[in-house]
Amino acid sequence: MNKRRKASEAAESRLRKLPKNLSILPSNSACPEDISFKQHEVDIWDRYTSVTPIKNGYHYAMMKDYPFSSVLVKEACSSSERVFQLRSAPHRNLLHLQHIYTKEKSIFMVYEMSVASLKDILGFRPYWDLADTAAVCHGILCALKYMHGPLGISHGNLSLDTIRLHWTGTIKIANIGDCLLQSDQEYTKDIEAFESIVGRLIEGHESDDAELKDFRQALHNKQPASALLQHKFLRKSNGEQQLQRSVETWLSTRIPFPRFS
Repeated sequence: MNKRRKASEAAESRLRKLPKNLSILPSNSACPEDISFKQHEVDIWDRYTSVTPIKNGYHYAMMKDYPFSSVLVKEACSSSERVFQLRSAPHRNLLHLQHIYTKEKSIFMVYEMSVASLKDILGFRPYWDLADTAAVCHGILCALKYMHGPLGISHGNLSLDTIRLHWTGTIKIANIGDCLLQSDQEYTKDIEAFESIVGRLIEGHESDDAELKDFRQALHNKQPASALLQHKFLRKSNGEQQLQRSVETWLSTRIPFPRFS
């Protein structure tokens, strides 16, 4: 009896030491992109203030409460069934989709902020060389490899406007929410759009560089993003720091300085 009592007391002691609220973790086969967003069925404008409407259904907005973060809000029309196609897509070269709000047939997708579009930077760029071009290409291809691979979707609207830059120089492709809702797989179309973007990147800065020519030929041959990422031309990039200088220079032109008489 004493042995049984001691065993029972020992078991009770072990149970008391266990935390009361155990967290349930996903299985080893689960990954973040497999998890659908939790929908917020409340009015988004109860939590955010629209500061400036932007084209294509975007709003520049701010949180009404702490930490008063700035965000981009994209409004789209879609059925409630398609909302479940939205998943977390955690990749450093995709503009992060943070929250989802639904109201009737409207979906409001809340994205992290970015500084400028590639179109903005190319409209100014006082300094630009092959290292800058290689850095942009590397960021875009990393995003496309992730989209065409693990996510299994194409972008469908890759352009100078949908390629954004963070203040650190990180390339961020926008509209991942729209891409998930459409769930197209037109990978070749993305490579064709990327080829056009490369043409714009070297416009006015053409070079006889052999590796650049070979890279453009690989693009013309519609090689997949995973193969293009192995090309020697991308080694000319000095990383995100290469583009941070361009972002900072562009930002300096947007800040008004006082005039002294």
